[in-house]
Amino acid sequence: METRCELDSPSYLWLNEQGQNKTAKLRDLEDAREKAFKKNGTLKGVPNKFRQLVFLKDVWEGEDVAALLSEEEREEHEAVIERHTPTIMMEYGYTTRLWKTFNTSLGIRSNQEAVRAGIQLAANRMPQGDPIQVPLTRYIGRQNQVHFLIHFDNYTPDLGRKGFAKPLVDFAKDVSRAIVQFRVTRVRDAMKRDSGATPDLAREMALDQWKEEMLAHEITSPLALENEHFFAPRRKISITSEPTREQDVIALFHELVSGGVIRGLEILSTNERFTYDGLFRIDFSGDRDLYEYADMSNPLGVSNDVLDEMHGKRTKPKVLEYKYSLDGLVADIQNQDKNMNDIDLCVCWDVGDEWSQHYAITTLLTPENVHQRQYHGATHVLQDPDSRARLCDLIMLKDLIGLLKNCDAEYERQRDTYE
Repeated sequence: METRCELDSPSYLWLNEQGQNKTAKLRDLEDAREKAFKKNGTLKGVPNKFRQLVFLKDVWEGEDVAALLSEEEREEHEAVIERHTPTIMMEYGYTTRLWKTFNTSLGIRSNQEAVRAGIQLAANRMPQGDPIQVPLTRYIGRQNQVHFLIHFDNYTPDLGRKGFAKPLVDFAKDVSRAIVQFRVTRVRDAMKRDSGATPDLAREMALDQWKEEMLAHEITSPLALENEHFFAPRRKISITSEPTREQDVIALFHELVSGGVIRGLEILSTNERFTYDGLFRIDFSGDRDLYEYADMSNPLGVSNDVLDEMHGKRTKPKVLEYKYSLDGLVADIQNQDKNMNDIDLCVCWDVGDEWSQHYAITTLLTPENVHQRQYHGATHVLQDPDSRARLCDLIMLKDLIGLLKNCDAEYERQRDTYE
C-alpha cells in the first residue's frame, strides 16, 4: 500500500477547501513542544501554527509501528507486525461534529457515512468491514473524535465469516488505544476548544434576551416578604428524605438557600420554557461574617481574599442548571442539547458515574481548597481534564450535607474521591 508522509484524507482535504486547514502532524507538534520546553522551560515558545488545531494527523509504518507499543505489547503482536507490515493512518478532530459535517457536505443520504470515528481495517488497498470502536479506558468520549485506517499487507479477510482474524483486530485495538491515550492526550491542549455545541449567535442572543427579560420582570413585579415573625429557624430542614429526582433537588436547594445554609444566592428565574433551568445572582451585600469561612461555624464560606474583592458587590445574572445527578449534565453536553460555555452553576444531588470519562473535578469541601471557592455554598469545580480550566461551579447537595453533618469524615471522603 502506497502512503504519503502527509495524511491527505478526504476529511482533511475537505477542511482545506473550507479554509479550516489548522491541521498538524502529531509528531511535528510533539517535536515543536519539546524544543520550546527545552529552550524556555514552558510551552510559550510553540509556534502559532501548532495552536487551536482542528485536526491532528499522522502516518506510521515500518519500524515506527512497533515503537508505538509497550514492550509487552510488542512481544504479543510481533508476528502480526513482521508478517503483515501494518500501516497506521490517524486523524483526531477537536470535536465529534466534524465527521457529521464532513459526511453531510458530500450530499449523500443522511444514513450513509463515508468516514466515521473508530478503527477502519483495510487489506488489498481497500477498507473492509465495519469500523471498530477504539477501546479507551479513560475519557472515552474521545473515541468518537478519532479515525484510524489500519492496512495489513499479505492478508485477505474472510468477510463471509468473521472478517479480519483476531490477532489483527487485537493489534489494531492496542495500537490505536496507545496512540490516543499516551500520545494524543498529552497534546490535547493544542486543539481548538470544543464548546459542546455549534457556535450559534442566535443562541447567545436568546440567552441575553432571557436575562434582560428577567431583570425587567424583577423591577416590574418584585417579590418581597420581610417580617420579624416569619422565617424563624427550625434548625432543621423540612424535607424528610433524600432526593429521588430533579424536582426534589430543586426543592431541597431552595430550602437551603432560604434557610441560610447557602448564603448570598438570589434566584431570578426557575423556568422550563428556555434551554436552561434558571438564572441566579450572587449578592455579597450582607454582613461580612455571613460569608466568611470558619471551619466549624461556616464551612461553606469563602476566604478573606475573595471577600476583600467581592464584599458589598452584586453580580450580573448567571445561568443555573438543576440535575439529579451530574450525569444528566454530561449527557446534555455530549448530546449538544446545551452549551457548557453558557452554564455557570449546576446544582445536583450527587456526582454520578460518567464525569471522569469527560471531565475533571476539584473539591472545594476540604480546608486546603477553600481559597478556590468564589461564592458561599459552592462545593466543587468542573474542569477540562487536560488544562484544568474552570468550566462551571457545582453544588452537590449530598456532599454539602455530608460536610455539615460530619466535617472530618467528609474531608476524608472528598480527598479519596477527587484528589
